[in-house]
Amino acid sequence: MLFLFWLIVIIAIAMIGGIIYIVYLSKYKEEQIDATFLYNIIKFAFTFFFLIYLISIILSLIGINLSEAMLILFAKTMIYLVYFTYIFINTQKLLMNLKDDKIFVKENYFYTKKIGQIFLYLALTESLSGLFLDILDVLNGGNFAFNVTTNFTIFIFVIIGLVLFLISKILQKSIEIYQENELTI
Repeated sequence: MLFLFWLIVIIAIAMIGGIIYIVYLSKYKEEQIDATFLYNIIKFAFTFFFLIYLISIILSLIGINLSEAMLILFAKTMIYLVYFTYIFINTQKLLMNLKDDKIFVKENYFYTKKIGQIFLYLALTESLSGLFLDILDVLNGGNFAFNVTTNFTIFIFVIIGLVLFLISKILQKSIEIYQENELTI
């Protein structure tokens, strides 16, 4: 167990270092950030995230006691894995279009909109799993203080989803204007 603790600490320090490096590049060396760089960063981040989720699933299966609560948490983790894989695929498509200088194409609008919708689905999944866990607690003789489990994750997923939906609408309007300008030239 001590090994797992130190492994998590090392991973957290590496993530913090990576985030600081990206912030530094975006602030002082923006010219070094191109579509290829972003593609590689996103690919690394999602691969890392995917592996962490996979390891957590394997570890939970090893110690699972098959209670209803554990099954709900396991199902939530599996759903998250599917959603984040889908986000990764759509993000890759967006970055490939950026790399190929395909900016004002309808596919980018659809990819951005779809990613925003997935974040809203993630918020819904988080809310429903909290609700089911509280219902199980009440049904299993827990206190009848029926509190839906909420945290900032739901709020963050909703905000990200809505911001991406707004960006997709702006992109949709930009594509319309771009197409009109192409016709008038």
